[in-house]
Amino acid sequence: MLLGILMYLFFSTITTSAFQNMGEAMGNSVVRFWIVEHPTIMLVALVFAHIGVARARKMVNPNSKHRTTLIFQGISLALILYGTTLTWSLAERPLLPF
Repeated sequence: MLLGILMYLFFSTITTSAFQNMGEAMGNSVVRFWIVEHPTIMLVALVFAHIGVARARKMVNPNSKHRTTLIFQGISLALILYGTTLTWSLAERPLLPF
């Protein structure tokens, strides 16, 4: 997560150029994805994972613990996959820079 934040704020050419002109960036769907949607999806996934672990920790019944963990971690994984595989359909940016 720390690496993602560093890349988002300092090393990404897409985000650093978009921060210069946010109005224009919101008009472009690819740039808007990287500026707003991707970080939001990843943050929501992190929140779901944390809630699942916190709720499971308080439960006594092992079956309930595992079911709660499975549900929340599954939602978190689905969000992460959605937030990353959506980028494959965006033809303007390759998945890997090399």
